[in-house]
Amino acid sequence: MRSRNGDGGLACSWPDELLVQARVALGQKYRLEVGMMLERSVMRRACGVFLGAVLGACGSSGGNNPGADGGTTTGDSAATQGNDASTGRPGIWQPVNIGASANFSGLWGTSASSIYAVGPQTIQYYNGSSWASGGTTPYTLQGVGGGATTGFAVGITVPPNGSGATGMGVLLELMGTTMPNQVTDPTPTAQPTVAWGRADNDIWVVGGDTVLHWNGSSWSDLSSMGIMQGTVSDPASDLHAVWGSSANDVHLAGKLAYHWNGSVFTQELQNPGDTYYGAWGSSANDVWLVGSGVARHYNGTTWSNGGVNGTLRAVWGTAANNIWAVGDTGILHYDGTNWIRLEFFAAHTLRAIWGTGAGNIWAVGDAGICLHWTQ
Repeated sequence: MRSRNGDGGLACSWPDELLVQARVALGQKYRLEVGMMLERSVMRRACGVFLGAVLGACGSSGGNNPGADGGTTTGDSAATQGNDASTGRPGIWQPVNIGASANFSGLWGTSASSIYAVGPQTIQYYNGSSWASGGTTPYTLQGVGGGATTGFAVGITVPPNGSGATGMGVLLELMGTTMPNQVTDPTPTAQPTVAWGRADNDIWVVGGDTVLHWNGSSWSDLSSMGIMQGTVSDPASDLHAVWGSSANDVHLAGKLAYHWNGSVFTQELQNPGDTYYGAWGSSANDVWLVGSGVARHYNGTTWSNGGVNGTLRAVWGTAANNIWAVGDTGILHYDGTNWIRLEFFAAHTLRAIWGTGAGNIWAVGDAGICLHWTQ
């Protein structure tokens, strides 16, 4: 809501409990940080600027760059954004103590009260009220994912100190707060980096030039079905991302990108120099890949440039008009037309994002940073 105050400026009415601190510098951009109560008098001066932790500010605009399908992307300036397009309600990102200082790179759960975050030698488990250790592990875990009830953490073993050996692939079946169960990796020389599942009998694990599939009872190695091969130390495909709309429609990406039609992989998006780290879609006709200075959108027929700057590590959403991406400069939000960069937390590297719905989303990253979005 916006209105005019007595001196002709914008004035807003905000709840007293809004946890935001505004720093206002004459001739400079407004910068917003979570943590302090914002007095109404300061809030009036901050109108027209995105409220850092809140999607629901009065509205302002900065310099824009071309975005996907005619949209725009802000630079590092505070961005204009209304309420969450999918719900029409404002929300807030807040830091949460995850109980460990690892560089987290994987995040997934089965419900709002059963969520896993993984990193090197670390599994943290959220039970709906707090984070705690989900079991100690000697492995360098890099990703986690699964179906409705079955999930796997993936990574590599840690070679002995001073050893020149390469770590071997590891798959861990997750079991709440108890020690995860190690399962047999059908390709132990693989370097799995991410897991994703559409259902308990349709789970994918990718990394390097390896693609593994879980059918609910056993693993299959699909790497020979069209994935270009290099070496363990210099993979040709270097896969980091996977998402699909069905068992016969799966997109994989890294240095190269592929589409699975149920029987074979075919290469797509032949853009030398692109490296993709995250994938998500709302349907077969709405798929996003994000990566090192690049975002690509697939409309079911062709791929287009998403118009996003900076390295993005992961992407997740609830609808075509409510998508979040995280990376080396914090958080971006897509409202169906524009990618909006949220300036707060821009100094932090975030590597994974996942949620149960539009009003309950988590993001984790380096040095134990953990953020929670609620509406």
